[in-house]
Amino acid sequence: MSFVHLHLMASHIPVIGVLLLLPLLLVALIRRSDELAKLGLWGIALIAVAGAAVYLTGEPTEEGIQSLVGFSKPMIEQHEEVALIATILFCIAGILAVFALYRSRKSSLPRGVVIAALISMVGISGAFAYTASLGGKIRHSEITRSSQTIEQPRSDE
Repeated sequence: MSFVHLHLMASHIPVIGVLLLLPLLLVALIRRSDELAKLGLWGIALIAVAGAAVYLTGEPTEEGIQSLVGFSKPMIEQHEEVALIATILFCIAGILAVFALYRSRKSSLPRGVVIAALISMVGISGAFAYTASLGGKIRHSEITRSSQTIEQPRSDE
């Protein structure tokens, strides 16, 4: 298995993981469930590690596809820049989640921590969705074509 395969497969983990964490944290907040809230924070920490791994496989993936037809250095650079920001945000959230779990290991999580985690996951989900969209455009021309708003008239009309 190459870095290209690993990057493409693992890149779904942070995107989908965040989307799964959102309802978990929301239910934890509504039900005031400390167990669900702590599970959500563990999820943030684990998915942050996965997100960092995905980012670290990006550069070898770039090297692996640069000889392919249609390779676009500007598209990859844009994807890489946004991915770095999303990864940093998620890693900060992961570190804070571990810190909150450590501080509350013998007590309940403060409600504010759960609210902050939920809000951060909303923002991070947007960052990862945008990162994934840019990444998909690198090798999926159908995504690039469908995102163009101006259609050219067909010559046979």
